[in-house]
Amino acid sequence: MSYLGGYGERNLPMLERFAAAGHPAASFGAPGHGARGSGDRQEFARHVLAAFRKRMWPLLGRTTLEALRVLDWLGGEMDASEGFLVGGFSMGGDAAIALAGIDQRVRRVAAIGSTPDWSRPGMHELGKPASPLDQGEADAYAEWFAAQLDPMRHLDRFRRELAIDFELGAEDRHIPEANARAFVDALAALDPPASATVEINVHPGLDHGVVSDQAAKDAAFAFLLDPA
Repeated sequence: MSYLGGYGERNLPMLERFAAAGHPAASFGAPGHGARGSGDRQEFARHVLAAFRKRMWPLLGRTTLEALRVLDWLGGEMDASEGFLVGGFSMGGDAAIALAGIDQRVRRVAAIGSTPDWSRPGMHELGKPASPLDQGEADAYAEWFAAQLDPMRHLDRFRRELAIDFELGAEDRHIPEANARAFVDALAALDPPASATVEINVHPGLDHGVVSDQAAKDAAFAFLLDPA
């Protein structure tokens, strides 16, 4: 799944890479993205970030639920008895983690530049690492999605056989690595064996540009296809 302002076709190189490895792969355009959007991807992203909790939380929630339907469709098209591998970039990775929390068919998740905490503590403006981002307040609609799907609020859902890989930028102030570490620490306090299957791979010198970094993509690809 793609990042905020991205589109399904943007992931074609990764999909082709999985297919070449013998693993069927699919992606889709999130609500308001690609052919479902206005056409100005940067303006759309700015609009969402300007009222983060009110606009991003429903977007994340709807993307997660639509991903659930995509898995249903895939399960009807091919043998999915061994479960699903799910990955995403930034917002797409956030949704991938949330999806694993509500669908036990997901057995491995790779998230690049992503967070398991929808409140994103310590988030700064994209491209402005010295400027904290004012997330605003959620309305009732937005809060409903977060209350139902935010992984940090539902640690119990991750107490199962599920492997998660976070590929993060050491200098990323938009989605700090501390978000993922807090998730692992909280999960460890609840269920140490469950936390042991979560990996955090930090890439030195990278900010949120980690979502475009080839080494991060290679690591996520290898993690998802690891037979362990």
